Amino acid sequence: MMPACRHGELMDVVTLLPEEVEAIRLADLEDLEQEEMAQRMGVSRKTVWKDLHSARKKIADAVINGKALRVESCESTGSGECGLETAPGECAGQRCRRRQHQPDGGEE
Repeated sequence: MMPACRHGELMDVVTLLPEEVEAIRLADLEDLEQEEMAQRMGVSRKTVWKDLHSARKKIADAVINGKALRVESCESTGSGECGLETAPGECAGQRCRRRQHQPDGGEE
């Protein structure tokens, strides 16, 4: 997504990571509390708060400062390739990216 008034120009890009997008989705679209978000994402409440805070700050930076907003997917970050099973179309996101699992699916 890019500001219309600057289309085609070189500009700064703000990148949202899969776990940040998931935190925004759960908090702002599904109206979940942090405890439920943490359970669904498989991380601690503190991690959920960090991801949510980071995502909101990045979105505000892009909107206020006219920066392009890039949303990374599991495929573009390599997440989901660790063998951690997820539902079709879902991303293991943070659990893979933070290498809590080995590529063979076993714990570190």
